[in-house]
Amino acid sequence: MSEIRLENIQVRYGKNVVLRDVSFTVPRGSLCVITGPSGCGKTTVLRVIAGLTRPEKGMVYLDGKPALHISPGERDVAMCFQTFALYPHMTVRENWAFPLYAEKISPQEMAKRIEEVTRLLHMEFLLDRYPGQLSGGQQQRVALGRALVRRPKIYLLDEPLGNLDAKLRVEMRAEIRKIQETLGITTVYVTHDQTEAQAVADIMVVMDFGEVKQVGTPEEVYERPANLFVAGFIGTPRMNFFSLEIREEDNLVFLASSSFSLLVSSEWACALRRRGKEKVILGIRPEDVRLFPYPEDGAFPATLEVIEPQSNEYIFTLSAREVSLKARLRRNALRFTPSVGQNVWVRFEEDFWHLFDPESEKRLEKGG
Repeated sequence: MSEIRLENIQVRYGKNVVLRDVSFTVPRGSLCVITGPSGCGKTTVLRVIAGLTRPEKGMVYLDGKPALHISPGERDVAMCFQTFALYPHMTVRENWAFPLYAEKISPQEMAKRIEEVTRLLHMEFLLDRYPGQLSGGQQQRVALGRALVRRPKIYLLDEPLGNLDAKLRVEMRAEIRKIQETLGITTVYVTHDQTEAQAVADIMVVMDFGEVKQVGTPEEVYERPANLFVAGFIGTPRMNFFSLEIREEDNLVFLASSSFSLLVSSEWACALRRRGKEKVILGIRPEDVRLFPYPEDGAFPATLEVIEPQSNEYIFTLSAREVSLKARLRRNALRFTPSVGQNVWVRFEEDFWHLFDPESEKRLEKGG
C-alpha cells in the first residue's frame, strides 16, 4: 500500500486549465472518493496519479517520494477506466488472467484470485464468454474484476459502478468497501454520485471546475460544508438556501425575508454583529425541516404543493409566499396525514442552521 500526496497540481489542455492547484493526501490503506459534477476534473486527477497525464506544475508523491519521473508501468497501479477497455479477443477469464501473467504468480494462485473475483462479481456462468457477448453491465463488471484480481499498491477506480443496475450498484459498493478494508490497498474512487461517495469513503474530495472545494470525512463534509457549492452538492434533496436580511430590534437579532423571520440566538447574534454586514445566506437541509399542522413557536406558515412518498419517508415541496423549499420527513415523525394544498407550519431548528457569506460563499461559524 502507498500514501498518495498531490501538491498544487495544475493541468492545462490548450488554453483551458482543467486542474487548478489541486492538493490533498490519501493516507496508506484508506479509500478516498473524489466526487463532483461531470467535467470537474475527477478523471484527470486519476490520470495524474497513474502517470498517464503529466501536470504542468505541482508534484505527485507516492510513499513520500516524488513520482513524476516514474513511468505508469512502474507505479504498481491498477486502474478501472470509465470506459471498459476490454480485450475483445479474450474471454472473461483470459481478460482477468492477462495482468497476472506479468506478476509471474503460480497457476494455483492465479486460479484462486480469478475464483474470488468470479464469486464477488457473480460471473460464474460468464467466464468463457467474450466481451461482445456481454451486456454493458456485465462488461463493467469484467473491467472492475480486472483491477480487483491484481494486488497492487494502489487501486484507481473511475466510475466503476456506472453501468450497473440500482440493486447491483448498492450491493457492489458494499463489496468494494469490504474488499478494500480486507486488503488494505490504498484506493482512489471517482464518482459523480454523492450518495455513493458518502457510503464508501474514508475521505471525500469534493471538486468543481478543476478546484478542490473541500476535503474531509463524509461526516465532516455533510455536517460542516465549507462553502455554498459543497452544501448544495452533498445531500438529497439538495439543501434549501435563503438570502436573508439581518435586522436588529430591541437588542434582538432576526434573519428576515418577505416570507418569514427567524429569531437568532445570542451566540449567533454576536458573530453576525461582528461581521457588520446586512445580509447572510441561510442553508437548511430538507431532513432538518420540521412540519406541524398547527402554529408553533418559531414556526411560519406554508402550503404543501407536492408530496412524494419514498418508502418510509415523504419528500415535500412547500411554498411560503415568495419562497419554495423542500422537507424530508419519516412517516412516523409526522403528527398528521398530509395532503396537497394543506396549510402547515414550518420550523427551522437553529442547531441545524448553516450560514454562509453571500460574497465569499464561505461557511460562517458562531465564533466568528
